[in-house]
Amino acid sequence: MSARAGAGPAAGRRAERRALILDAARHLLRDQGWHAVGIDEIGTASGVTGPAVYRYFASKDALLTEALNHAAEELWSSAPLSTDAPLEAWVESHVGFVLANADLVELWYAESRHLDPDTRAAQRRLQRRYLDGWTTALRARRPELVVEDARTMVRAAVGLIHAVAHADAHPHPERTGPLLVRMTRAALDG
Repeated sequence: MSARAGAGPAAGRRAERRALILDAARHLLRDQGWHAVGIDEIGTASGVTGPAVYRYFASKDALLTEALNHAAEELWSSAPLSTDAPLEAWVESHVGFVLANADLVELWYAESRHLDPDTRAAQRRLQRRYLDGWTTALRARRPELVVEDARTMVRAAVGLIHAVAHADAHPHPERTGPLLVRMTRAALDG
């Protein structure tokens, strides 16, 4: 067997272990907070020793950065692809994202202040671009709105959706999703 053929399964196992560590960190940081969670706890929760975590991530900061970058990637992959997508598409995609990634949303609110300034600024730029898509869709639906009012309404609508991420109980997507879509659309149409 060539070294090249053996690299495939090893790389797959490495990626799988990295994903397990990232997932454990995401949940622990969300549930216990930045200062209460150490690398040893993250390692134990993911089935490795604390020092072994450093084979996959340079630091706890790198773990948080990766988790929040993953959240941004997930958010963008769920967003409508067309720049002229209707408002409903933005609402439905965001509701779906939040219901599937409530832990990432909560992690952003709770721990993003621990990101280094450059990473935090990059995350904010991505968020602004995303919200600009919503704002464009809202103004296409309601052209009488001035940009500032549309942006305010969009931020409030996104906050309404994000409220489920802050709940102690995990929402039931089949019930909560349609309810959030109706509430958000009503708020934006009001």
